[in-house]
Amino acid sequence: MSEPRIKTSDFLTNPSQELKGVIESLPEDTRKALLGEYVEISKKAQLAAGISRDPLPMFRAWATQPELFAIKVILDHYITRKGLVETKLKCIIALLISEKLACKACINFHSSSAKEMGVEEQTIEKIKRFEENKEDWPPRERAAMEYAIKVNFDHNRMVERDTESLRAVGFSDPQIMELTLAALTYAEYNRFNSALGI
Repeated sequence: MSEPRIKTSDFLTNPSQELKGVIESLPEDTRKALLGEYVEISKKAQLAAGISRDPLPMFRAWATQPELFAIKVILDHYITRKGLVETKLKCIIALLISEKLACKACINFHSSSAKEMGVEEQTIEKIKRFEENKEDWPPRERAAMEYAIKVNFDHNRMVERDTESLRAVGFSDPQIMELTLAALTYAEYNRFNSALGI
């Protein structure tokens, strides 16, 4: 695998004083996830893919701008790991969007992340063939996955029926807002990584 197309910043083992201060200022749960959970998931993803490189290359790219890095890490940790929508479902959506956008690095990372969140291997394989087996999914998960796809690939044709389909399976309006942000955030990761060769 080639190196990223921009120089990145080693915030894990050799951070600048500015970066060190930024990391120390992060909320405790965010800092622990960044330096622990995310690193381990990245390493497992690379091992499964037969890749050997420094973990978290996307985060290393963000770290070239320390202030932006802090904002991005805090916001994205909340969107992807906290909030009102269960993390396991958001992991499923992350992998679904990665498959749709064919970002290998994202597929590897989100497959490992999904496993960490308790998603079984059989379910991960089903995600890859969602269009073929969507009727087999529980209504709540299927509605969220179909919504995430439309948000990213047919957003100009969104109508009231799309949000109503989520309400019909129990999602509240705050949860729908969060699902929308999460779906767009996962697509952003894919496009960011592809653009910069990460």
